Amino acid sequence: AKQVARSLFLMSRHRGALAVYEQILTAGVRDWHILHNMGVCYSFIDQLERAEQCLEEALGLHKHDVTYLQLGKVLLQLGKEEKAIKIYEVALSLSPENAELLTTLGLVHLEMGNTTKAFDLFGSALTYDPRDPTAVMGAGSIIQDFEDYDVALIKYRVTAVRTPESPEMWNNIGMCF
Repeated sequence: AKQVARSLFLMSRHRGALAVYEQILTAGVRDWHILHNMGVCYSFIDQLERAEQCLEEALGLHKHDVTYLQLGKVLLQLGKEEKAIKIYEVALSLSPENAELLTTLGLVHLEMGNTTKAFDLFGSALTYDPRDPTAVMGAGSIIQDFEDYDVALIKYRVTAVRTPESPEMWNNIGMCF
């Protein structure tokens, strides 16, 4: 049943997957995979509160970075920025070298206007993955805001190698000129 639900999940048949996952839960089987995937399915069908519940329950069974990332994303969609930041910080305390977590938290801080904290987080992410296009773009954007266009362009050059089709990158390059 778990494999059937996973197959439905992978085929983007989220409601069907949820029905099978619910049957598994009714049978008394509770594990991280089921609750995490249910949370993802609920987020795809815009039942964000239910997604939050499932993801929190999944974290109660096992602490996985992907669940923290998904829960943070759901919380941001619900407008719970402070709670999302706390979730990402808990995840970072468990996986301090996870560049994706560092970058994601940096983006949240950047959106909230805390550029210093965002820049620090992007810098930490780049320590572990120096070519992470999202972290490079975030750092380059902050550098560009401080009108250091030459350094920003150097950052964007790194991004151009990994994601040459990025409209955000080309927009920022144009703004530098």
